Amino acid sequence: MENTDPKISAIVVAAGLSTRMGSPKMLLKWKNSTVLEIVLTTVTQSLFDEVILVYGAFREEILDIAKDFPIRAIYNPVFANGSMLNSLQTGLLAISNNPDGFMIILGDQPHLSNETIGNLAADYRDQQAKLIIPSYHMRRGHPWLIKYALKNEILALKEPETLRDFLKNHENDIHYTLVDDPGILSDLDTPEDYQRLLKEEE
Repeated sequence: MENTDPKISAIVVAAGLSTRMGSPKMLLKWKNSTVLEIVLTTVTQSLFDEVILVYGAFREEILDIAKDFPIRAIYNPVFANGSMLNSLQTGLLAISNNPDGFMIILGDQPHLSNETIGNLAADYRDQQAKLIIPSYHMRRGHPWLIKYALKNEILALKEPETLRDFLKNHENDIHYTLVDDPGILSDLDTPEDYQRLLKEEE
């Protein structure tokens, strides 16, 4: 790849059942909006050539949010098994623009910043690495940026394999982008997580 800005697709994974939260976490109030709206606002204001939202549970509510953004919403028919791998594979199959890479973005990560997205993309361009992962104080977080040429390896994964198996196979290919952004570690899974993160916003 030449040292020019890469073409990157975003896959926003938002198909989960929110079992541990007890209510749809992507639809929780965040500031004057919802968690998912905040994420989609950040993503659509970033550098992506294409944005794909993968949904499953809470279909009507998520589609009602998605219609206000320049994205493609793709349904994961097997979302009920709770696997992020299935959702990612659904998103990969929907990519239509043959990008240089794709970024996996969690739909429940409202702290995600445009700056972090830009830093990952810059390192992808400059380091020529196959995988770019953000690191805050030596802790790995999300989102991940992956070379598009590796998509078939991910599509070939079968349950109970996960993306962690994919990472293990490519440990030597990972470039860690150091970021001053604790938001890459934000985990919005339980009511306690939600209340804690809301307090951090105050």
